[in-house]
Amino acid sequence: MREEWLPDMAVVFPVRKCDDGRPEWLFIKKLRKIGVGKWNGPGGIGDPKETPRRIASRELKEELGLVASPLSLTLVAVIDSTTQETEHLFVQGRVWIYFAWKWAGIPVPAPCEVAEPTWFREAPPHEDLMAGDPFWLPRVLSGERLHVKVLYGPERKTLIGDVETSVIPYSLILLDSLHPHRSFAPSP
Repeated sequence: MREEWLPDMAVVFPVRKCDDGRPEWLFIKKLRKIGVGKWNGPGGIGDPKETPRRIASRELKEELGLVASPLSLTLVAVIDSTTQETEHLFVQGRVWIYFAWKWAGIPVPAPCEVAEPTWFREAPPHEDLMAGDPFWLPRVLSGERLHVKVLYGPERKTLIGDVETSVIPYSLILLDSLHPHRSFAPSP
């Protein structure tokens, strides 16, 4: 068995308050790479020296033209993902999920990257999300902060086993808040 670790990844959901005081989250559809055709937030993979907050802030600007300071983002979930690409190859990665309550700009999707920026008051239909997302995303949108462990089949299209969820451990919150300028991906 061979294991590979990806650099940190991050996803960010811009949030706005409606006239009735309820929040809405901005989702996009990915046009390439992981999650093609599925609703998600802007996001992607960083370089090994880039922090999760900076990844989220950069991806928000690149994919939608919106600006949010990395330090203004709110950590809401950490996803520890393992993908069994072949019988003997397992690819592991950590995805940091943030809400952007303070952001500026008008959402304009980057051509060939993302499409259909749409505001949702709750999670999109389960069949329109990546396989593991229905197990944690609605809970995060309702206010929970979660640590998620998920095992995917090839290309992250199917689940292998159960999705495990728990409260984000204090150690991960500390890593994110005390060292916002440091990457946390394990060394290869």
